[in-house]
Amino acid sequence: MFIKGILLLLAVISLSTGRLLPEPETRIIGGKDVDIESAPWQVSLRSFGGHICGGSIYNESIIITAAHCFFNDDGTLQQAKDLTVLAGSADKQSSATIVKVAKIKPHENYISSSKGYDIGILKLSEPLDLTTNKIQKIALAEKDPAPGKKGRVTGWGYVKKALVSDHQGELYTTYSPFHLHAVDIKIQQLGVCKKGFYEVPNNLFICAGSDGSTTCEGDSGGPLVVDNKLAGIVSFGYVFCTSLTVYTSAYQLSEWIRTNAASI
Repeated sequence: MFIKGILLLLAVISLSTGRLLPEPETRIIGGKDVDIESAPWQVSLRSFGGHICGGSIYNESIIITAAHCFFNDDGTLQQAKDLTVLAGSADKQSSATIVKVAKIKPHENYISSSKGYDIGILKLSEPLDLTTNKIQKIALAEKDPAPGKKGRVTGWGYVKKALVSDHQGELYTTYSPFHLHAVDIKIQQLGVCKKGFYEVPNNLFICAGSDGSTTCEGDSGGPLVVDNKLAGIVSFGYVFCTSLTVYTSAYQLSEWIRTNAASI
């Protein structure tokens, strides 16, 4: 679900894999391998068994992710029966703890990543075991992080994406890791992201990252963690994952999360 119409290098993308409207983020750029114990709330959202997005454990039955992760390339809503969640492993190919998805709910005001409300929750068909240090829930942030604050993002998104030319024309070259990556990033003034993207609604978003330290396709829906709390959800960024990423604010939509987690 990636945003159309942004000129060449300023084109933005939603950060999940294989979508073409706003394009999903695929990678952690400038990061390093980490064990799942350092981010035990991190999950992999899968469609027909293939990784498409990240997500965060809200409680034993509810996962928080990006709304655009629930939509197909043609804009239709995915079916919960086609989705599964991997928890408790840094290896996205692992089959250690895979749970079927019972229900999905994107935010009712979601239209596209750049217009805000890029958040969704899903209910698992059976509860996770939260007694292990590999599977843990994460609390919601009680306020948006201040500019200059440091945060951490984790995910299985691309660690490399570039446009190359050969005799057959132009194509993307990418590399998607099997092991969970993490990168420490700096929270920026929201206006910094507004300079690069057409639409960044006030309050609904957090701007973070810098050249060489950001997210990419496949990282969509994953957690931006500040002070060990969920501050943001990976939403969209530059098409080549060169710099900033825009995150949906978990704090600003915390009441929506609580209400719908209780009723889904």
